Amino acid sequence: MRTTLNLDDTLYRRAKIKAAETGRTVSDLVAEGLNLLLAGNPRQTKAPRRVPLPLIVGGRPARPGKGMTPERTAEILSAQETSWARSSV
Repeated sequence: MRTTLNLDDTLYRRAKIKAAETGRTVSDLVAEGLNLLLAGNPRQTKAPRRVPLPLIVGGRPARPGKGMTPERTAEILSAQETSWARSSV
């Protein structure tokens, strides 16, 4: 169903930004908000769980040319993923 809403400019801008950040439309956000409000407890939704990133502490500095580059990081993570996949079989 189509309808027209009169929203404060600031509120609409904030909704538009939030929609873009989450890959949704403003209509989706409004529908979700109304559903939460009508359900009786708008604070019932849970925030996304934060997952800590691993911290790898090295024993000594890397040799010249052997530092952590994005390519080297991807290589290490790929090797770990492969070993995890093999161990779960």
